[in-house]
Amino acid sequence: MSVLNDVATITITTGTKTPTRAGFGYPLIAGYTTAFPERVRSYTSLSAMVTDGFATTDLIYKAAQAVFAQDPSPTKLYVGRCANTQAPSMRIYPHSSPLASTVYKLYLNGQQRYFTTDVSPTVAEITAGLTAALDPAAWAGLTAYTVGEYVKNDTGPVKVYRCTTAGTSAAAGGPTGTGAAITDGTCVWAYVGPDFANLTATDNTTYVGLAGASAADQFRLYAEFFNYLGIRDVTADGSPNGIAADLSAIQIENDEWYGVVLTNQGSAVIAAAAAWVETQTKILFATTPDSDVIESGSSDVASTLSAASYGRTALMWHPRNDQFAGAAWAGVGLPQDPGSITWKYKTLAGVTYSELSSTQLGYLRAKYCNFYNRLAGISITQDGKVCDNEWIDVVRGIDWTKVRMQENVFSVLANAKKIPYTDKGAATIQATIKAVLMEGVGNDLYAADPEPSVTVPKVADVSAADKASRLLPDVEFTATLAGAIHTVAVSGVVSV
Repeated sequence: MSVLNDVATITITTGTKTPTRAGFGYPLIAGYTTAFPERVRSYTSLSAMVTDGFATTDLIYKAAQAVFAQDPSPTKLYVGRCANTQAPSMRIYPHSSPLASTVYKLYLNGQQRYFTTDVSPTVAEITAGLTAALDPAAWAGLTAYTVGEYVKNDTGPVKVYRCTTAGTSAAAGGPTGTGAAITDGTCVWAYVGPDFANLTATDNTTYVGLAGASAADQFRLYAEFFNYLGIRDVTADGSPNGIAADLSAIQIENDEWYGVVLTNQGSAVIAAAAAWVETQTKILFATTPDSDVIESGSSDVASTLSAASYGRTALMWHPRNDQFAGAAWAGVGLPQDPGSITWKYKTLAGVTYSELSSTQLGYLRAKYCNFYNRLAGISITQDGKVCDNEWIDVVRGIDWTKVRMQENVFSVLANAKKIPYTDKGAATIQATIKAVLMEGVGNDLYAADPEPSVTVPKVADVSAADKASRLLPDVEFTATLAGAIHTVAVSGVVSV
């Protein structure tokens, strides 16, 4: 071998230097966690998250579960650790015309908590009953209890029970265990579940407030029937630094994600995240359970975002804050090539559809808020827009075009010995940009007819100053968006 080196010295260099390519298929789930110390980690499976210490009841885990449940789903997602303390806070509003002899049912972390109205109910009676159900008083001896009352009792841990047979409790002891028919004096109790000691319910006569003591006290709460029991997530953004500071810190550590999902669904948090995302090449897939979004007012989060013309936030209304509809939506769309899909008419695995009236649908569409309902027996997403009324696929497609052009032009410049400042060199840049556009044609982002075109200046027409600074100016392209067909109008004539 050394003899051959004396005869012919061969040097081989590779022309494969490529910049890191921005990922358009990966979501970031941002939320409170103590599972790891750094600001962000990537995961390819739910089991890896459990290994790291996530409980299957954690909100971040639930959001990741919604992403990975889709088929196909992203091959990887990122979890961003939010460091700011945002104690969760929600409000439950009985509608102003209470229904008689009706079960007002809530689900708190999967547990049923409900209050049944009498024949002449008031809003104040309902809020009092729901407050007692969500945050029960301690069991007391020799006390008369009625069907439907809740108490706390037992130890290791403290448990919640619901009275199923009215009577007077025993002098001491009270219900214990996890049975469905526990005798206590002349009362009978049914075990509901463990008590959530760090959650406090407050009766405000027109609504019930439910709040955690700290950011660690994450909870899930939704109403079984949103048409007469409304929910609003009023969790405040962190102080002094909120979700924007969290996202910035996460981005500094790792910026290989595109879609942003929040476990915190507070309207103030969503609005702050939307403002941050507006300055980035990313899209926020936010979900709100707030019932005022499907009403006529303009003080809700959807109205706020649409009034601000935020073009990088896709807001979905969904009453089940435990299903993370926005995360599921990101899981469906992000694995697909930018421009290759429309975000309308997508079925989300693990997400229940909402039965909405035509009036409610009108409010949602007027506020450019997406939703998940059922059409002809199929559950589908609608309408596939961001908050300034642009289509999600258009925003993502344009982002992809910009970033890929930057990456490919840089790659050509970095791998060439040099690109000469000649018409031939300008043609190399022209071909590089045209290749990105034609890839977009293949993904149905751009139309093939008319074919995209790229123009570069004649070198003879470039100013001496630009030549001296080695800047190629006035490179321009034109392309026509392929768009998508969402509705069809058909007319015809039949005859005999």
